[in-house]
Amino acid sequence: MEKRIGRVVYNTETSTLLCSRSDGEYGDAHGYEEHLYKTKKGKYFVHGVGGTESKYPEADICEISEEDARSQFGVV
Repeated sequence: MEKRIGRVVYNTETSTLLCSRSDGEYGDAHGYEEHLYKTKKGKYFVHGVGGTESKYPEADICEISEEDARSQFGVV
């Protein structure tokens, strides 16, 4: 997936996957998966996908700071 946010293009195909996490079971309308990526230029982003009632009812990419990546995902 690719998304432009401001002047930065985030692409799951060309970035490094650092970790993944999920909430809920497969088929759960409230469940979702989040994948933390790092671009070649050192920017972090989350690719999220989930059920119709989740925080990712449609696949999306969101910017995230290094500090938030560390505190929310425990890696970096």
